[in-house]
Amino acid sequence: MAVPRYFVLSILFLSYAVGGGGMVAMKLALASFAPAHIALARVFFAGIFYLLL
Repeated sequence: MAVPRYFVLSILFLSYAVGGGGMVAMKLALASFAPAHIALARVFFAGIFYLLL
């Protein structure tokens, strides 16, 4: 089964957009909160996400 080129490029673009947005959000969060609070929040939200799956 061949995967269309536009599909691969769109997935690549989407992954870069999500990753870049995450980096911007992390920079903004580090300016406002302590690193320990950010780490705790990330673990908490990941745990809630996996529980909901």
